Amino acid sequence: MIYFIQHSINGPVKIGYVKNDIKERMRRMQSETPSQLILLGTMDGNISQEKELHKKFRSLHIQGEWFKIAPELTHYIYKNTTMQKPESFNIEAGVFLDNIIRDIEIDYIKRALFFTNGKKMKAAKLLGLDFRVFRYRIKKYGIT
Repeated sequence: MIYFIQHSINGPVKIGYVKNDIKERMRRMQSETPSQLILLGTMDGNISQEKELHKKFRSLHIQGEWFKIAPELTHYIYKNTTMQKPESFNIEAGVFLDNIIRDIEIDYIKRALFFTNGKKMKAAKLLGLDFRVFRYRIKKYGIT
């Protein structure tokens, strides 16, 4: 599985490959960084396909598997990846609908900020929210 993880809202994006559990990969990476990591999406693929993506976006390369955020990378992620379901979505075990709605709302706010390069006014408009409501939700969820 190929993944795209962003280092904070306006930070660089890691294009990586994981054979098994993306959730475990996220947990390990998060424990190694003080900033919030955001899983932007995943797609089926192998290591050689990951390397091809590194070549495709070489003009944005920073270091290792990290790339500058730019419209061409943003567009690629949006068009080619699958959003991850919130971890709280496990209907067989029972669910707390409020937690699911919160997780989805946080995910969409983070994605809107990602796609607008952190511009809150544009992100609010993208989500169809009044700017004051958007700002309230960012503060409520502690999104930075």
